[in-house]
Amino acid sequence: MMYCSSKHLVGLGCLAPFLFQSFLLVLVSAESFDASSIGVCWGRVAWQPLAPRIVVKLLQDNKINKVKLFNADPHVMKALVGSKLEVTVMVANELLNDMAMNPKKAQDWVDYNVKRYAFPGGVDIRYVSVGNEPFLRWDNGEYNLVLAPAVQNIYDALKADGLDHKVKVTVAFNADVMGTSYPPSKASFRQDIANQMRRIVSLFSETGAPFSVNIYPFLNLYQQPGVFTMGDIFLDRPNERNFTDPGTGLVYTNVFDSTHDAILTALSRLGFPDLQVIIGEIGWPSDGQGSLNPYANNAYAQEFNNAIIQHMLSGSGTPLRPGKQIGGFIFGLLDEDMKSTLPGTFERHWGIFRADGTVKYNLDLTGKGDANAQLVPARDVAFFSKQWCVVKQGANPTNVAAALTYVCGGDKSVDCTPILPGSSCYFNNKLEDVASYAFNSYYQLQNQSQASCDFGGSARIVGTDPSKDGCIFFIGMDQASMLKASRRLWNTLTHTALGCAMAMLLIWFL
Repeated sequence: MMYCSSKHLVGLGCLAPFLFQSFLLVLVSAESFDASSIGVCWGRVAWQPLAPRIVVKLLQDNKINKVKLFNADPHVMKALVGSKLEVTVMVANELLNDMAMNPKKAQDWVDYNVKRYAFPGGVDIRYVSVGNEPFLRWDNGEYNLVLAPAVQNIYDALKADGLDHKVKVTVAFNADVMGTSYPPSKASFRQDIANQMRRIVSLFSETGAPFSVNIYPFLNLYQQPGVFTMGDIFLDRPNERNFTDPGTGLVYTNVFDSTHDAILTALSRLGFPDLQVIIGEIGWPSDGQGSLNPYANNAYAQEFNNAIIQHMLSGSGTPLRPGKQIGGFIFGLLDEDMKSTLPGTFERHWGIFRADGTVKYNLDLTGKGDANAQLVPARDVAFFSKQWCVVKQGANPTNVAAALTYVCGGDKSVDCTPILPGSSCYFNNKLEDVASYAFNSYYQLQNQSQASCDFGGSARIVGTDPSKDGCIFFIGMDQASMLKASRRLWNTLTHTALGCAMAMLLIWFL
């Protein structure tokens, strides 16, 4: 969507980061992406994002060993030091022009965001994604001419730092790079980007980097409900509309396999039939349905994500490339309540965890198909008191409605998509319940300030959880307490027997 580690410190004292930097080069196979486990995308467009150290522990607790970031935020990167997670960092689209036009800026970006973490016990950066869906049609060609030189300059910068064998350069493409995708045997890339794609993919082939593409069967169903059926989309459901490709005789039972093999065919037309294809993003939203979208809910999200993970890791492959696991990332790790809803009101609900790290549904990340597999929630999250803000009994409905409009209108940082028709907190549009959800959201985001639960005398604070019927009235996170805890942890670490090594890390990052 637009919106789609490392080795331990060794016993050589404070010189370790410098003595071993030259030994970080690791030769990789032609298929550089390890497809034996699923990764996740970690976005942070939230009003109260979880502390990076908590998220890193969340990943480790759930045995997730690959994570894709949408930038290279230094706070996140510091938290990843020593985690052993395999990390993908990203060059933001707004930087592509500078990266393309000025090789020194590309070098500076790599030095600051990659090289300085490349020490034993640092961050295991495996990929730099240059741009996020930079060839989207609705960008009107803004990045068409700058992407290829930006990719080349980032690669050259990695090579200058001696990191090109360990860190691969790729691009997070959207599936709309396809001009023709059906049937798969006739697939090709769009003509307006064909030459640039050939140049970029040639570099991938020369350097052993994978081709990364974001595939969203959910959007096929959401945007064209009369064209696609549930059987086309959900891999665990029988499909009576199996399709035989007239060009190859291969039988397709779902949209994912068809899209994947269309990409393979398009790459073959460019002369790269053996390039590894990974899934940069795939997932399903759990809420924010809206009246025109009955598909974004917990049950479908659980079903789709379990089935796609099982399919990708099974080794069954696709009709055109059978017998292979398919590497990739689930989008996303956490809900992001500050994302734009322009693509759809579901856009804030792609996470397999809620924004506070609590679990939404059972999910088997191993791909073994265990329906009872449970995710581990985030630990050490400091919440405010167990109290909520709800509509006061007997409150004037006109005043309540006006307050609801105030909370959900403008820029109040309150996510009101769960109260849309069909969403988890719609309550058949019962004003008291819908407004209570919105009032509580505002109250929690205002750090449970008593003044924020008044609304002209229409609201009150209660000590009984009003959550019901699958609608969760959340409690706000105490960010100040968690920040203090992080500082205490850092102070403790810098005064332990690892003082020398940890002091070096502090100097390194400053």
